[in-house]
Amino acid sequence: ISQEWNKIVGTKLSSRCAPEKLSSNGTLYLRAANGPVKQELSFIKKKIISRISRLDGCTFVKDIKIT
Repeated sequence: ISQEWNKIVGTKLSSRCAPEKLSSNGTLYLRAANGPVKQELSFIKKKIISRISRLDGCTFVKDIKIT
């Protein structure tokens, strides 16, 4: 996921947020630079999960938490 992050969220967002960890229950934790980035990520959570699920072997992300 980290290696493909630029493709998953786009160049603009990838410089302002990053995946931090993936829990055993399928929750991906993202670190965001600030409040507006958190809000933008929350609007596209489903799209991010969909794009991750298209990566080879990455069907385990079920939810996203933004910090």
